[in-house]
Amino acid sequence: SVLDAGAAEVSKRSLNAVNVGGHADTSGPTDYNQKLAQRRANAVRDALVQRGVNANIISVSSRGENEPLVSTPDNVREPANRRAQISFQ
Repeated sequence: SVLDAGAAEVSKRSLNAVNVGGHADTSGPTDYNQKLAQRRANAVRDALVQRGVNANIISVSSRGENEPLVSTPDNVREPANRRAQISFQ
């Protein structure tokens, strides 16, 4: 439902860009988490495109475990840090 709402919002506005940033928690190696966050962002991009968002205005990035929503020590599973953020420009 979040992706549906995001795609609907894009269609309502005249946007120059949609940015999708993938995030991961601190469980697992840092390099793995970087790649995992990238896959997460790509999955959200693909879902937005399936819902009619122009792929040419979407950019994706991976934040890995660098910008946690909830601060944790290394090797801690935190569901809130496993996310993708969508922002509009």
